[in-house]
Amino acid sequence: MEVILREHVEHLGQRGDVVKVAAGYARNYLLPRKLALAVTDNNKRQIDREKKLAEARDAEDKAQAEAIVQRLNQLDIEIARRVGENDTMYGSVTSADIAQALKDKGKGDRPRGGGFFRRRRVCKFCAEKIDYINYKDVRLLSPFIPERGKIQPRRISGTCAKHQRALQTAISRARQLALIPYVTD
Repeated sequence: MEVILREHVEHLGQRGDVVKVAAGYARNYLLPRKLALAVTDNNKRQIDREKKLAEARDAEDKAQAEAIVQRLNQLDIEIARRVGENDTMYGSVTSADIAQALKDKGKGDRPRGGGFFRRRRVCKFCAEKIDYINYKDVRLLSPFIPERGKIQPRRISGTCAKHQRALQTAISRARQLALIPYVTD
């Protein structure tokens, strides 16, 4: 049976590869875990879309990582530890020590907030003073539904608890009236 891989599978192939596997392996392992799709024209197009999105996401992550590397290269931090007679260090420098040193260094450089940590997200609806989330406004709801069709959780979308409940209700109503699909093809 031929399948298209959605993710990298060890000893089988990379994302987007068309591989030939045993029917049982595909039916019992790859397909239920959504690691692969059957070979059809629609699935090939879907894999191409997912591949482009993943490449864009990877490029964005790489750019952010390079920016952080540039900022880290400009910093000099010192972490004091006891050293023995033969220059042997007692204890170790842990990642928590490094994070604390970076946080302290960041506080010295900037008057507000700690160095290299993300800013807290603000609820879009609270900021724009939206009291009622209309289920008919698909353009307002669609950013909160990623490709897989699940509603984004609060920790990712940044909405407050009150508006997250209202958002969930509005998306459910829009789906019941077929304004928004349950799943994407």
